Formats: sequence, C-alpha cells, structure tokens
Amino acid sequence: MIKKITILTLSSFLFITAANAEAVKDTLGVVGKWKVWAESASKDKEKKMIDNLWEFRTDGVLHAVSTDPRTKTLDLTTKYYIEDGAIMKERSGRPGKFDRCTVEKKDAEMILGCPGLYFFMKKSN
Repeated sequence: MIKKITILTLSSFLFITAANAEAVKDTLGVVGKWKVWAESASKDKEKKMIDNLWEFRTDGVLHAVSTDPRTKTLDLTTKYYIEDGAIMKERSGRPGKFDRCTVEKKDAEMILGCPGLYFFMKKSN
C-alpha cells in the first residue's frame, strides 16, 4: 500500500501544468544547478549532511534529485516562483500549496530558509 501511495505521489509531481509556462524572472540569481550539502532546523544548529542536486529552471520548475543510502535515488519535480525577494516553493505531496523560503545568497553559496528547514547549498556546474 505504501508503495502505491509513493508511486502516486511521485507521479503527481511529474505532471506540471502548462499554466506555469511563463519564464521566471531570476531577480535572486538562483536559476541553475545547486548542490544541497546540508539541512538543519535552524541556521545556527547542527547540520545534517545530505547529497541532493536541485535545478531551478527558467520555466518555473524545480527538479530535485536526492541520494540516500536507504532509499537509493529520489527524483522529484515541483514548481516554484520568485515573489518579493523570496522563493515560493511547492510543498512535496501538496500540489498547489507553496512555502515561502527566504534566500541568503553570497557569490556561489546560498541558504534557503523554508518553514521548519534550512537548506545549505553551493552552485554546481
């Protein structure tokens, strides 16, 4: 039953509607590939090392590939847009529901502060 739910959830991420075809204005400089190397409940707390690759595309698609020894590889596609200096990122498993994530960016490093979780990343080629 869990496998069926997981497959249905993952497949729902793959169907991105044409309504999001408008190009994202990259006012924050986030478009491109980012290696997410750690996550934490707070900027100042201990960080959990992770191995993820996120790609912010100009068409409003966020493609994320996560590697975990327990679950192998997880490949997800969601939507995002930029609003008032923040990234509005679609919630995993909740199509149409968005989280407001603050962005702290310096050169090729970025911290994304989403509700309940911070993501630490470096620009990837």
